[in-house]
Amino acid sequence: MLAIRARREPLLRHVVPRLRRAGLLVPAFRLYEHIFSIGAGEPTVDERGVATPPAYLRMLVAGRASLESFQASGRQAATSLRESFADAGLDLDRCDAVLDFGCGCGRVARWWPPDAQTEWHGCDVNPRLVAWCAEGLPHLRLSVNPLEPPTTYRDGRFDAIYAISVFTHWPEPLQGAWMRELTRMLRPGGRLLFTTHGEAAARGVLLDDELDRFQRGEFVERFGEDAGSNLCSVYHPEAWTRERLAAEVEVLLHRPGGAPGIGNQDIWIVARPGGDAADTSG
Repeated sequence: MLAIRARREPLLRHVVPRLRRAGLLVPAFRLYEHIFSIGAGEPTVDERGVATPPAYLRMLVAGRASLESFQASGRQAATSLRESFADAGLDLDRCDAVLDFGCGCGRVARWWPPDAQTEWHGCDVNPRLVAWCAEGLPHLRLSVNPLEPPTTYRDGRFDAIYAISVFTHWPEPLQGAWMRELTRMLRPGGRLLFTTHGEAAARGVLLDDELDRFQRGEFVERFGEDAGSNLCSVYHPEAWTRERLAAEVEVLLHRPGGAPGIGNQDIWIVARPGGDAADTSG
């Protein structure tokens, strides 16, 4: 981890500020995404006959173009989600409606059974990703959401919502606004699973001054001008998440350090007040 930080520090301290001053930071990152998705030849369907998204869309979602990684991590994440929700007292297969918020090109949603009684929904801020899902994953009910709330979903629409690596790419003003909106979209007692860059993600990545702020309990933000993309990256101390982000909901579960398919991001599950949620965090 220290070696990774040492390699990144000159880039973050010297190259990135110059690109930012020249107004070239975001275009340079878009170019990086395109370059690293070139030349990836792969089948258009997987072994189950389910469509696979093109390399550039995978790069936008996962930060890498590898089809093998996309498939394996998505399957693992779906399993981790089931297990985490079960630990918080919810069986996804017994839900009426579940929303993949920030569904991308279906890394996780492609693993939900199309013949289940559950309605599987997905939404994303990127219309291109939603359009691909609409064609490639017909079992999903899809929509495009704005960068800032509100959505068009009615109050109490979902039993469960999950947002994997979504809060990790929003500057601070969007954090509380989306927490309130996603909570509104849950039925009373419904569960929201979201992930954050906690202690495990911060160590070895943040520069010394950023890590000092993080350890003092401060929210740390990088490149908020490209909110919603992989360039924008933010870090959530546990106390900040509990006291600021989750102040108006019931925290059911906090799993530091992540799970298979979710990487080293912390997993949180909270409930909309007013239902039958029980605290399973112990």
